[in-house]
Amino acid sequence: MNRQKNIKSKVLAISFSLFFLQCSFVGVSQSKKAVLSPGKITLASAVIPGLGQAINKKIWKTSVVYAGLGGFAYSYSYNRGKMESYQKALDYRLDNDPNTVDTRYADLSNTAIRAQRDRFRRYRDMASLGFIGFYFLQIVDANVDAHLNEFKVNEDLSLKLFSTQQLYLQNPLCITLSIHF
Repeated sequence: MNRQKNIKSKVLAISFSLFFLQCSFVGVSQSKKAVLSPGKITLASAVIPGLGQAINKKIWKTSVVYAGLGGFAYSYSYNRGKMESYQKALDYRLDNDPNTVDTRYADLSNTAIRAQRDRFRRYRDMASLGFIGFYFLQIVDANVDAHLNEFKVNEDLSLKLFSTQQLYLQNPLCITLSIHF
């Protein structure tokens, strides 16, 4: 339990450090009024998760990134702890030493303990894959946002509806949709 608290405090300290570093970097980049290239924004998001979203002025996405990564990290830590607990109980049962007795899961059979250990191992592995996938997803999001910042949209978007008559059709009224960009 003490180990998990130590890990959680380290993760929290690193998160706050990265957040404040990110805020200072965004302040510098916004004060210069320079538009960063999508490549640089992608690299920034790869080095510090959420930094690309902050540079793209989508600060709300930064909190989503940290919540997602933190959720997967917590899930990994929780499932690893449960897996180690079941593994320890199984080791106590199978070591043939009368001094080590499994008191935590005394009502479970060896097969049930193995099944629970394997279940939490699978959840731990899925959490690590989710963390990695979410990490790369936030990099892609920062890159796409950076490219869309460069996309110019004409302010004169119009939609015109008009009807025409065509003699060779059985239905004399035809509606044409025309969109001009």
